[in-house]
Amino acid sequence: VGVPMTEGVPTLAAQLYAAGWETLAVSASAVAGPGQGLQVGFETFALMPDAGASEVTARALVLLDDVDPKRPALLWVHYTDPHFPYLPPADAPVNPPAPACRALAAKVTAGELRRWRVFGDTGGASSGALADCEALYDAEIAHVDEAVGGLLRGLGPRAGGLVVFSADHGENLGESGLWYEHGPTVDDASLRVPLIIAGPGVSPGRDRG
Repeated sequence: VGVPMTEGVPTLAAQLYAAGWETLAVSASAVAGPGQGLQVGFETFALMPDAGASEVTARALVLLDDVDPKRPALLWVHYTDPHFPYLPPADAPVNPPAPACRALAAKVTAGELRRWRVFGDTGGASSGALADCEALYDAEIAHVDEAVGGLLRGLGPRAGGLVVFSADHGENLGESGLWYEHGPTVDDASLRVPLIIAGPGVSPGRDRG
């Protein structure tokens, strides 16, 4: 609905494609894809709503396998795992029991509890499960970390190029009265996200705090 955010904007993907690059994208989010105009400039855009991190990595590497290794390529990969309900897959490297948070997630996925009630801590259910939800949130982050590692290993020689890793937001864990979600706040929980850049010409070990 509305005007895509990229309409009339000279995106990086579009400029690189015009310069002869292969441009590929894989997104696991329905709100980070063609519906928002984010496909502009990408020769191939694979949308995999709510796919797990390992699936997203596998798809990205399959797409890259079809590209001439001598041709420069832009690959954008968007993971969505660290979102409520925090339910890492069974084979995740870290998978704590966290019964209180799993019970909360089960009620939401079964339709027995509305998400807005969780986000607003109705009846104290969210704050009461904080320790367990923090553990599962960390477990989902660890799962994505493993998937990103697999992606970098799978890039082979291309991993020697420029690699940029970032996040679009964090998650509020009670800050400003918001639980297991991000929203219209300016808390570090939502805004303080990683930005890691590595590759040729990038000095290693610098931390901007």
